[in-house]
This record gives sequence, C-alpha cells and structure tokens, in this order.
Amino acid sequence: MAHEPIPLADLLDDVQRQVKRISAGHNVTLIVNSGNAVVWGDELRLRQVLLILLDNALRHTPAGGEICITAQPRDSRVQIQVTDPGSGIAPVHLPHLCERFYRVDDARSKDSGGVGLGLAIAHALVEAQQGRLAIDIIWA
Repeated sequence: MAHEPIPLADLLDDVQRQVKRISAGHNVTLIVNSGNAVVWGDELRLRQVLLILLDNALRHTPAGGEICITAQPRDSRVQIQVTDPGSGIAPVHLPHLCERFYRVDDARSKDSGGVGLGLAIAHALVEAQQGRLAIDIIWA
C-alpha cells in the first residue's frame, strides 16, 4: 500500500461526484463536510473503503434521506464519519458486522445483493493503514 498525504477535501469531493448519479436515482442527498484535513495512507484503498460505506448507506437510506460524510481532526488522527438515517441494526449484531459473510438479515441482504463481504474488506483496508473502523448505532 502507498503511504502518501491525501487531501480529504479533494478525495471526498471526487467520491461525491462518483456516487452522485446513484444517490440521485435513490432520491438520496449526499452531503460532504471535509474541511482541510489531510491523512496519510493509500488513496485508492481509502476511496474503496468510502465507496463500500456509501454503498451500505445507500442501500439502507429511505428515499428523501441524507447521507453525510464528515472529516474532523481528532488528536493526531482524522475521523471520517459516514452517517445515514437508515433503520439501524440491533446492538447484538455490531460485534459481527465486519466478519466475512456476516449478514444481519439474510432475506434483506439477498434482495439488495449483499453477500456480507463489504464491511469485512473495508475493515481490513482501514487496519492495513493503521486506522480503525468503528460502526455505531445512534437512535434518534
């Protein structure tokens, strides 16, 4: 993997353009707030992680919803957060979401085309770059 500075504003704007047509087709708005943060890592792999997270968010966001991507400095690191207004996941599933082939609802996943690999791949790519992938459920 490459280890180079990645200006997140450029990367997130590019990812937003890449996903814009798909999100518009789902009647979902994608909002990006990247500030001036810069991270060190592999730009291609970070893009892959973001696309996996956005794919998941798009599949679980109702029409008319908003998906937000924010990047904020946290001590010596940068936190990139993807939030969506989806129906949520029961807390019992959280420890298993990044396991290969794990699906919360087999019937729903088959309908939406998921096989349970996306988050496992994203998790491995983030950890390979000395990062951490965390999935939290916030009930409104």
